[in-house]
Amino acid sequence: MAEILDGEVPPEGTLGGQLEAAIGRFGKELDGLVDAELGDAVRRTAQLRSMLEAVEVEFVGRFDTSHEWSVDGYKHPTSWVKTECRVPRSAAGKRVGLSRALRAMPHTAEAFAAGAIDIAHVDRLARCNSPARAEAFAIAEA
Repeated sequence: MAEILDGEVPPEGTLGGQLEAAIGRFGKELDGLVDAELGDAVRRTAQLRSMLEAVEVEFVGRFDTSHEWSVDGYKHPTSWVKTECRVPRSAAGKRVGLSRALRAMPHTAEAFAAGAIDIAHVDRLARCNSPARAEAFAIAEA
């Protein structure tokens, strides 16, 4: 997927190529929509964005536990995500932190993956799931 960040077109069979093609097809559908369909398109786009963010957070979590970020000389995965993904430190830290928090929040992770909640909801829930509230949170989440 580095080819996307470098401005190169990813090969069609790769994950990046498939994703880029799907986004392109989805964007082209805008031309054929009538005004009455725009609200549904906005809702669906928001749901798809949440689903994609959930995938990103899952990838970040796997990358975090693999420690592959240290191969490039980074001391923390947040630094790698900040630099290599060209996002603010706060956004990088949020993704790393949420990936870790979601390990103990399976129902939240499932809702996020389905696009039923967005990254802001996940962040708020993760903040509520403090060590002092973990048991109550797990019961409420189930």
